[in-house]
Amino acid sequence: SEREEATMRKIAVLLTLLMLTLLMLTATLFFVCSEINNGTSIESETEEPQSEEVSSEILNSEESSKEELSSEASSEAVSSEEEDKPRLNEDLLSDIGLSFSQIRKKRGRLTKVETKEGGINYTFEHGLGEYAWEFSNSKDWLNADTQWPIDKKGNIIVKSAPIPKEHHKCLVIDHVNVEDLFLGAVKSIKATEIEKIYDVNYQKTVENGGWEGWDFSSVFFHGNIRIGIATEKKGLIDLDSRVRISEIG
Repeated sequence: SEREEATMRKIAVLLTLLMLTLLMLTATLFFVCSEINNGTSIESETEEPQSEEVSSEILNSEESSKEELSSEASSEAVSSEEEDKPRLNEDLLSDIGLSFSQIRKKRGRLTKVETKEGGINYTFEHGLGEYAWEFSNSKDWLNADTQWPIDKKGNIIVKSAPIPKEHHKCLVIDHVNVEDLFLGAVKSIKATEIEKIYDVNYQKTVENGGWEGWDFSSVFFHGNIRIGIATEKKGLIDLDSRVRISEIG
């Protein structure tokens, strides 16, 4: 009948639409999957060079760090080598000619004052011997009839002791340790060897006549500075020898 035919046609149309819809969905899914695959491939390709670049940067950084460490180690080795090399203590010699305030600034607070050999010796916290200044004008010091400020033990009171005026310059550093002047000295050295090793001019060795327990003195010069070293044996500088540095007048 006509009614059944109409129903059949509707069913056919619905089936056709359903099939078309399924085809469209299938095509869409295929397209999406394809795009995803393509995107992953592209991303992967773009990431690889980036990874290589980062790796390269890391390697370069590591190489640079190694070079810096190597350079620092080399520099420290050279510096250590220089420190161990026997050399004259020019910094100590440069104390000669300085004023009292300059020495105090350089060598720290005053710790001791003594009268010796007609002069006054000053000892500083970081000094390398006993320092003495010129006495060009007796009025700059205490009068001869004035008593030195001393404590109950007979020691000069440091805080009350007279000090050199600013225009006076350091002329002498006495009782210097051999190893403080000749850096790197570790054993007895002949006076002639001192001249070669430490670039000082050796003049002579003379008899001391037992002065303060020393039998001989070796004399050296370095620029305008005289270096006298009292020794027990002729021409042999021991580590406990007495060194006296002074300006050539």
